[in-house]
Amino acid sequence: MNINVETIDKNFDFSEILDKFKSKESLHSGSIVIHSGKVKYPGKKLVNLTHVLLEKKTNMIKEELYKIGMQAAQKFHILQIYINHRLGKALPGDDILLVIISAPDRNNAFCAAQMIVDEIKKETIVSLVEMGKDE
Repeated sequence: MNINVETIDKNFDFSEILDKFKSKESLHSGSIVIHSGKVKYPGKKLVNLTHVLLEKKTNMIKEELYKIGMQAAQKFHILQIYINHRLGKALPGDDILLVIISAPDRNNAFCAAQMIVDEIKKETIVSLVEMGKDE
């Protein structure tokens, strides 16, 4: 089992990350599931959204993301996990979260991806603050 966690303050180089992930793949892998989360417009709360601020809620962000990945890996028998969470200012359309999972079968890969994204979206590790024209 391989779990890699990163944070970044700009858009992801998706093809480079995926190539690196695939280079570490096992012959036991039968499925790769990818979740690419982006800033959407309008926002959930603000119609006049201009950007979001992604703020750390802990100084141990990578450790906490790793812990979530480890829980998913153990529960769903995952081979490889990559989690990258954006920090700082992001504009509509920008990348926020990238989760890549590989597993022997697709059901476990989908379930693990959903578990990881659901845990991260609780905003206990990183908060997403919508900003509008007046903020």
